[in-house]
Amino acid sequence: MSIQELRDLVLFGIKNDASFKSLVESKLRPKNESADEIYKFYKAQIQKLFKLYKKQGFINYSASNKIGSHVLEYSDKANMFFQDHLLGQSFAICKAIIDTMIKPLYYTDTSSGIFYQGLDNALQTAADIASSKKLKPRLRKEIYTYFLKLFKNQNNHGWGYEVDFLNILIHTSENNKEKEQLEKLIFEGGIDKYVMQLYSLIKKFHGNEAARDFVIEHKTLPEFREILYNELIEKRDYEAAKACMYEGIEVNKEYSGLVIKWVRNLLEIAEQTNDRDLKIRMSKTLFVNLGFREFQENIDYYEILKSEFTKDEWETELPQIMEHISDKNTLQEIYFRENLLDPLYKSIASKTNDYYFGGNHLNFNSTYIEALMPTYTTEIQKLLQDRIVEYIDIYKGKSYYKEVCTTLIMFKKMGMDISSIISYLKENYNRRPSLQARLDEYFA
Repeated sequence: MSIQELRDLVLFGIKNDASFKSLVESKLRPKNESADEIYKFYKAQIQKLFKLYKKQGFINYSASNKIGSHVLEYSDKANMFFQDHLLGQSFAICKAIIDTMIKPLYYTDTSSGIFYQGLDNALQTAADIASSKKLKPRLRKEIYTYFLKLFKNQNNHGWGYEVDFLNILIHTSENNKEKEQLEKLIFEGGIDKYVMQLYSLIKKFHGNEAARDFVIEHKTLPEFREILYNELIEKRDYEAAKACMYEGIEVNKEYSGLVIKWVRNLLEIAEQTNDRDLKIRMSKTLFVNLGFREFQENIDYYEILKSEFTKDEWETELPQIMEHISDKNTLQEIYFRENLLDPLYKSIASKTNDYYFGGNHLNFNSTYIEALMPTYTTEIQKLLQDRIVEYIDIYKGKSYYKEVCTTLIMFKKMGMDISSIISYLKENYNRRPSLQARLDEYFA
């Protein structure tokens, strides 16, 4: 393509596509413009996008992505200015994005996540500017005043951005008047919501010791307990760290997620101190309570446990552990890893209560089946046929019959002779043409 052809193509795009025109204009803006001119330009560009894509008071999924893509480009431009140490120009773009992108969240389909990526990036760049050593006093004051106004406007709350506003305010605060302003905002908004911001504010104005005293005083809050734990680990004060975690387990006993977190920390202490007894107790607690279905990493706790016992000890310990496990998936994994084929087969062959609600379908763990096949070929063949019959007696339709066929193929690949099952289906379900067609398609 010649330069003239490229020029004509760009001019055609500018003339016929407002979105393309907006993008080109933003790319070609000179760097020496004033911050005020940059702010006005980018704010106007984003407002044009909303005017173009907003229909009947709403921005749909497709339009949301288009607007988001442009704003993402603008946020990249703000970051480029920041990298070039043009902090005023960078903040001008950030401000234009923030001023125009929060309110539309109320009437926009943001499910793809693209719409607010530019806004997120603009706030991150603003935070980088606020933390920059090159930040001049005048711009610092402008940023502080701007985000103070944003935070006080409740219309800007509800999306989580108020926390970003407050973090930037803390970075840019520099005197007692501003500190007191922020303390007032935090206490009015709720210390539970802004506890980490209050901690940062105390640390900035009163030092590390005051911040640590605050943490200890409010260690019932899990965020502070975690800070205290990390400090103790860094100092290698393991006894105090253990006491902190045991206290956390008691304080947070009604919140399983937090209890699990504190138990994991105790396991970390056990590994760092080679405390075998603690390692066994914490691994056992995690292994028994988590289960494989929700927590795949739980297998690590099984391996830790097993590694701490001799073969003879493990034979005694394992049945005791299994008494406390009710999750079927976890039990099957133990049976498989311990080569306990008979209980593994019985568990797989047992019906589940959720089968008739579609929970079971024709799902088989191929690893388990392969392990069982040499010893239980006949039993598994009958199990498969019975499951298929139960399945198609409940579910009818092409997609369900396709699942039957793909399941049969999986078992065939594992070495099973499936011809008798196919014959049974053809003979006993000859009034289901859709099923017969699928069987012919896959096994003709």
